[in-house]
Amino acid sequence: MMGMDINDYILNNKFGGIWKSHHHRSYFNMEKLKNMKIIYVKRNIKDVLTSCWFYYKKTQVYECNTDINEWVFQSIRHRDKIYPYSPLYDNYVHRWIEHVNSWECYHNKITLEYEEIIQNFKKTRKTLIDYLNINIRNDIPSLLEPSVGPRKGIVGDYKNHMSKNTINIIDKMCEKYLIKNKK
Repeated sequence: MMGMDINDYILNNKFGGIWKSHHHRSYFNMEKLKNMKIIYVKRNIKDVLTSCWFYYKKTQVYECNTDINEWVFQSIRHRDKIYPYSPLYDNYVHRWIEHVNSWECYHNKITLEYEEIIQNFKKTRKTLIDYLNINIRNDIPSLLEPSVGPRKGIVGDYKNHMSKNTINIIDKMCEKYLIKNKK
């Protein structure tokens, strides 16, 4: 891929058109990718924060010696300490909001919620199959049931770790800044 534009790489790759990315939409030249079907998977920010907190505590990538509530408040108050490689965002919550908003305003895509995929996999799978206009054989087990590894994507786990005050603050930030998906 050396020297090749990411958009050209995606379009010319011999492995097909399925790509996973955590990138903001602005990373891509959407004009070049306009004929691709895009599936945007959005995850609850509170679960994202909970996963980040567990990851940082386990790996010590960043110093994380507090409980999750204090860690979230530190993130909100001191962006350089918690998220030093991105001066564009005030904190994790704003970064997530900006990321979601960047994709919500793009119309050539389907948005799925991670929680819905896990909790209602068959309905979500049907939505995806219809969107992609593909035929799936019912005897392929990997496409019939979801697969989630240990500590990966525990839906609603934030309720076991965050205080009601922390949850309310995050909800208010999202309410204030998040673009609502017009269905």
